[in-house]
Amino acid sequence: MPPLDVEKGSRSRIASSPLSSSSSSAAALVVPVPVPCVLDVTQGSPLCHVGHAAANLSLSEGDLIRIHHPYHSANFEVSSCCIGVVGRNTSTTSITLNRPYDHTPIIEREDSAKRFEDALERLHCPYNRKNENGIGSDGDDENDDGFVRTTSTAIPTNCNITGSRGSKRWLLDVAATDNTSAPPATPVNITLMGTRVWRLVAVNSDKRSPWRRQYDDGDAPSDLTFDLKMPAEAEAEGRMITLFRIPLKQSTIMSMCRDVPYDPERSIHQQRVQYFDQVAVEFVVRETYRAVCDWHPACSTIDNVKWAKLSRKMGFLVSVRNTSHEVDMAFLRRCQDRKLDLDRFRAILEDVAWMQHPRLELRAALKKLLWNTVVMLPHVNERVWSEAKALAISVEARRNCAQMRLAATFRRIKHRARYCKMVAAVTCIAKCARMRIQVVRRLRRLEDMERQRLRRLRERSAIQCQKIWRGHFCQVSYQRRRAQILKRERQKSAELRRKLKVERAQREASIICRFARSVQGHQAVVTMSLHGAANSSHLLMRVYLPVVQKTFDFCFPEETLQLYIQQQMLHREESMSMSWREMLKPELLKGLADRLIVRRVNGLPIVIFSKRNLAEKGQLISKKLIQGDDNGGIYLLSIYKSTVDFTFCLYDPATCGRLRTSLSHAALHKWLSDEARLVHVEGSRSHCPRCRCLPSLALLLPGRQDDLVEWLSTRLSVKTSPDTGHRRVLFQFDADREKAERLACKIQSVVRKLAARARARTIIREQFEKIFDRDSGAYYYVNSKTGACQWTKPVLLGDDELDIPKDEWRQIECTPSRPGEPSAYYHNPGTGQLSWMSEEQAARMLQRRVRERQAADITGPKLDFATVASAVKFINDAEKAFAEQPDRLSHKVNYAMVCHCLKFDFDQAKQQYEEAIQRCPSHPVIGRAHAILLLATCVPCESDAKRNHVVEKALALFREAEIGDPTARMFRLAIQNCFLWAVVVHPRNPLALLNSALLHQHVLKDPRRADKLYRRALAIDTSMNGPNAAIVRQNYEMFQS
Repeated sequence: MPPLDVEKGSRSRIASSPLSSSSSSAAALVVPVPVPCVLDVTQGSPLCHVGHAAANLSLSEGDLIRIHHPYHSANFEVSSCCIGVVGRNTSTTSITLNRPYDHTPIIEREDSAKRFEDALERLHCPYNRKNENGIGSDGDDENDDGFVRTTSTAIPTNCNITGSRGSKRWLLDVAATDNTSAPPATPVNITLMGTRVWRLVAVNSDKRSPWRRQYDDGDAPSDLTFDLKMPAEAEAEGRMITLFRIPLKQSTIMSMCRDVPYDPERSIHQQRVQYFDQVAVEFVVRETYRAVCDWHPACSTIDNVKWAKLSRKMGFLVSVRNTSHEVDMAFLRRCQDRKLDLDRFRAILEDVAWMQHPRLELRAALKKLLWNTVVMLPHVNERVWSEAKALAISVEARRNCAQMRLAATFRRIKHRARYCKMVAAVTCIAKCARMRIQVVRRLRRLEDMERQRLRRLRERSAIQCQKIWRGHFCQVSYQRRRAQILKRERQKSAELRRKLKVERAQREASIICRFARSVQGHQAVVTMSLHGAANSSHLLMRVYLPVVQKTFDFCFPEETLQLYIQQQMLHREESMSMSWREMLKPELLKGLADRLIVRRVNGLPIVIFSKRNLAEKGQLISKKLIQGDDNGGIYLLSIYKSTVDFTFCLYDPATCGRLRTSLSHAALHKWLSDEARLVHVEGSRSHCPRCRCLPSLALLLPGRQDDLVEWLSTRLSVKTSPDTGHRRVLFQFDADREKAERLACKIQSVVRKLAARARARTIIREQFEKIFDRDSGAYYYVNSKTGACQWTKPVLLGDDELDIPKDEWRQIECTPSRPGEPSAYYHNPGTGQLSWMSEEQAARMLQRRVRERQAADITGPKLDFATVASAVKFINDAEKAFAEQPDRLSHKVNYAMVCHCLKFDFDQAKQQYEEAIQRCPSHPVIGRAHAILLLATCVPCESDAKRNHVVEKALALFREAEIGDPTARMFRLAIQNCFLWAVVVHPRNPLALLNSALLHQHVLKDPRRADKLYRRALAIDTSMNGPNAAIVRQNYEMFQS
């Protein structure tokens, strides 16, 4: 939005207000920026009180502000700001204007706009007249600005207008209504509560984006339609939203997400302005594409004209030289057919964004281009604001539901803690009470033992009687209730059976008969019933074809039915008539089914009732006696030939029954063709061109009709249905087909049986598991679902066997019998072993044992607390005693061993040892300790003679000490408190290990442990190049030699 000069008048959105009194500063380019707070102002008063968000007040002295409207209000200058304390924790903030506030010009401007709208309304709607003041007949009118005014021509001087922050509706409280005929006067007691404030800043310092200016100026669209963007876990039912199992009304969430005049970043609830720049780029591109496509002429793609128009409107590449050329080239690079679809439109926008913002990433550049330009298109702007509103509502719903869920969880935890505390207190109280009661009972029991015994006896007797009575009462009550339930169930069952019986009787009352009939090879179910009421004179015949699952209805009046029955009985005389009851006999009505004919329409069979005479269709070509069934029954066969089929009628003289079937020409031709393919007929061949390849088809020739009749007669039989017991007329191919179907069913049953067995074995393998039993040395089977165990293999496995279980440990949960016991144990199904420890616990125990054994090889037996306390006390006493009396021999020797073994101060230890030897040269403790120090400090780089001299001196000291103390009894305290304790304190120090190795080698005479200590010292000193490593290696070589 480019800035405009304020001298251009009120048409500019940046120009100074026409109501401003400071017109001298109109040459400055300024824009109103909203202040995140609201003011309570009074007409004629320069003092303004800050309402909500007083802490966000960013006004200072000298700032120019506008009140109530960013463009129609006058300019006011802030003279001062002050903060006053009302209470201990509350304060008020107020500002002072350079002149009294005047709201009259805004009211007059709004009134003039209202009169202009009323004039336009009178021009368009002359029948809806208003009075001269533009007020309706009711005397009150509500303007667009939210004021409610009376019909008086002047606002009284003594009035107060008070408004609410929640809406733009104001109340006019009139204190005195006299002088109503006076000319309009200026209201002086108008108080505006919660009105917004704008500060005027220079255009150059306004860094807001166009959409933010639109929102701050109140031009953002308000009537929006959008779809709520709820999370995947949300459940929406009607007008309710459920998140975290918290239902919340959609209207409540929408009312929370309304626009407020405060700082959106500090608002409690989410606002759409916070999510405007978070709308997906794809959504903006898609809406922009739709908006540009809807430009005249509307189409589904964007051509070069619309692209050029969009580029000019949005100012694409204005900072690039030769803008028009670059815009056209961008269009041509992405489109060769001069049409843009959505993907190409996005690609061309990415090219333009990259050229306009080359220093940004592609997606960031595209977002900056869209949010600075195309989001201000009307349609795109409305859709983006709608999407931002939906995102804000979604986040607000999630936050509110999460807050409610957290509050509920906190209350539950708090109540739980309070409940546990109360339970503990009650338990403690009950415990104390029980203890006191037991003491009292014990004292009373000692006083009167016999009375207590009798009382306990009575109590036990009463309890036993109550138990017996309760059991008897519960049993009687259960039996009584069970009898009542059974009685009600029998009554319900009887009522249901009675109702079903009545319905069935009503349904079957009108049915005369129902039977199955084959109609030209199609099985059908025929139902004869009365049509309409029970005394109706119309017959309804329903024919149901299972093949197509359809029912065909035929209705016969009494006269037509009588005619068909007379034709059936071959009575042609018109005087012959039958009563309605005689015609309803089932044996007569079954003859009507012989008139049914099946025809195919669109490949599906339909049933037609033939109204011709009952005589068979076609010409009688043969009439003969045949043996039709296996029992030797004789039938009279009549064969009729028509243009479409052959009809076979069999008459049974024994039962006077008739059987009938038909065979179409197409079916006969197919039958003969199949026979010719299966059987090679020997003999003469027909000369007919159609029958050269298939000799059996020669039976269809006109001269072979007798052979065809004989061939068909021999392949016709009467069979009794195994399912229904009725006789049927079947041809040979029908019997072969039924036999093949029976064999197929039998094979299918065998296959299904084998598949069921295989499936059962698979299920058994999944459910059962084989586990080894160590006691019996055999396997047993466990059902993993039921937990049942058995020694025998499941029967359905047959000859198969379950797999051998793996050698692995499994955790099995169990119920501890007493507190402190583990709730799980471990079992190995392959070996049958049981253990309370897991594999990890067992490995850790073994590692701990190995480490303890390794440590015992180095440090000796495990030290107890007394030994540790003795060593620490010895070290502390030695240092303290040497500091007090350094000339005493025992103090000097003890301190020398502490410096030698624990502090590794060999120089100090050597000096103290030499002084002690001079004073007592034959003491075994001093000699052994000094000899160990000499060997531990013998540097290998010295000459061989000097080194040999030191070694010989040390060995001589060892020999002298062994003569004076052969069992090293006097040296045991030094061993325990110095040499072994040094290894415990410094297990990674090679010098401590070397001292211990020399001790075991020369004093304790334990070469095995000395070798381990030497090796450990060599392994710890990884450098192997320092003096310590050389000394250790030298002593180890001497030990090996």
